[in-house]
Amino acid sequence: MEFLLAGASSLGVSLDDSQRRKFTRYYQELIAWNRRMNLTSVTGWQAVQVVHFLDSLTVSRVLNPSVLSNGSLLDLGSGAGFPGLPLKIAFPGLCVSVLEARGKRAAFLRHLTGVLELTDVTVYQGRAEDLSRTIELRESFDVVVSRAVATVAVVAELGLPFLRLGGQLITQKKGDITGELVEASVPLSVLGGGPLYINWVELAELEDQRVLVVVEKIMPTPDLYPRRAGIPQKRPIRSRANSENVRKPRARQGT
Repeated sequence: MEFLLAGASSLGVSLDDSQRRKFTRYYQELIAWNRRMNLTSVTGWQAVQVVHFLDSLTVSRVLNPSVLSNGSLLDLGSGAGFPGLPLKIAFPGLCVSVLEARGKRAAFLRHLTGVLELTDVTVYQGRAEDLSRTIELRESFDVVVSRAVATVAVVAELGLPFLRLGGQLITQKKGDITGELVEASVPLSVLGGGPLYINWVELAELEDQRVLVVVEKIMPTPDLYPRRAGIPQKRPIRSRANSENVRKPRARQGT
């Protein structure tokens, strides 16, 4: 496990024997289930250590120690559990929720949580647009993370409604995202997000140009958001006027 251990050490993360065994079992279950469904195209042990496990742990760079010790984190569109479950293994005090719309993947996440004997982990199956409107989940998390889900603007609409005031929205990206960042400015202001900042991920094991896009929630998200399922991806918010839920006041007719 030298690639994961070396990269984790560079992040200031130490993994004991129990945590190492959990990562090994995670890999075994991932490959076994991947034969029956499409969980990942990355299947080599060395590659999974780096591309999935280590990349997930980079999120810890921007999390407060208090969150890592006992905070609440939602993994939006978790897929095969990244980044939420590797973070849970490395930081057992985290209370982690993983949200996945597809039933088979949600079943894998439930199975994996049981096999790894992870406590304080909840698997939610459903659409973010629907679940973020429930009293249980709306504006209740310290951190919302997303990896390979959508553009920053779309993730903002899906993720910010789950965050409490002062919470962080963290989106994992790679490559040139200049255009995405420009397009996200209006959605962030509409949805209660503050200015975004970029944390560059510079690890020898991760050769791609990877960044963490971080936004603090500074105002409540209006009740109108998120829009109904599928609309955020089809019609991202680009201005206050073109959102289907931000209506201009009608002019009153004279009497």
